[in-house]
Amino acid sequence: MIVGVDIGGSGVRAARVEQGRIVDEIRRVGLDDREPNHVVQIVASLARELGATALGVGVPGFVHRGVVLGSPNFPSFDRLPLQDLLQEATRLPVIVGNDANVAALGVWAERGGREDLILLTLGTGVGGGVVLGGRLLEGAGGTGAELGHLHVGGERRCGCGGLGCLETWCGTVGLLAIAAERGQKLSDGAAIVKAAEQGQEWAVEVLGQASLHLGKGLISLVNLFNPEVIVLAGGLAEAGHWFQPAERYMRRYAILPSAELVQVVWGGRADRWAILGAGALARSIR
Repeated sequence: MIVGVDIGGSGVRAARVEQGRIVDEIRRVGLDDREPNHVVQIVASLARELGATALGVGVPGFVHRGVVLGSPNFPSFDRLPLQDLLQEATRLPVIVGNDANVAALGVWAERGGREDLILLTLGTGVGGGVVLGGRLLEGAGGTGAELGHLHVGGERRCGCGGLGCLETWCGTVGLLAIAAERGQKLSDGAAIVKAAEQGQEWAVEVLGQASLHLGKGLISLVNLFNPEVIVLAGGLAEAGHWFQPAERYMRRYAILPSAELVQVVWGGRADRWAILGAGALARSIR
């Protein structure tokens, strides 16, 4: 039985995947420790519980041939041979990929496997994946399509080491940092959305800036890739009208034929798609 695994900042999720769909419920184990050995043992335990015969795994970070070269959300995953470690712990065939790339493969498959598609995930950080002509865009070193690190302006330092990345404006960590600069000590992005709904001026301003920079990112994606569909997923994508001005901004300033063609879909479960896409990867190694 193929098992797809999604390693996220808050926990590890896994499920059986069969014929392009999730079988039974998604299992979740919280992460109170992000050290490699602990994460590997959690994945191995879930694999045993689910009766895995092969594992596909999505992990946040720069991944090349099963090695996590670095991960802003998992600092100890520095040139970590995660694929080898998981194979040793489980004695199973394992394939590891970037979580957002894997999720893009999952949503592409779920939508019928025919469209040129981009997935953009707005969560703790900003991730993404690109599927063109039925192929996942990974780049020469396996670290292509790092969409959260598009430069959209500003001097904010990103966890990747760069400045002005999309993630610094539209990820939860970035939004909380901006809120803190305005004297608002908050624990999650939902609190910013709630404050904006209550009419608090600082929160409306923060989300307005986030939407503007998201629009800049969408313009670059549309102009570069000319996709048929862009799917925006994750908790912040559920914030509805606070972020949807980004789509209008894109349609006004992107290359006209591409801007008219693209369909923008708001909302969806990126973790579910990551499990589906990880399962698709695992089928290739059986």
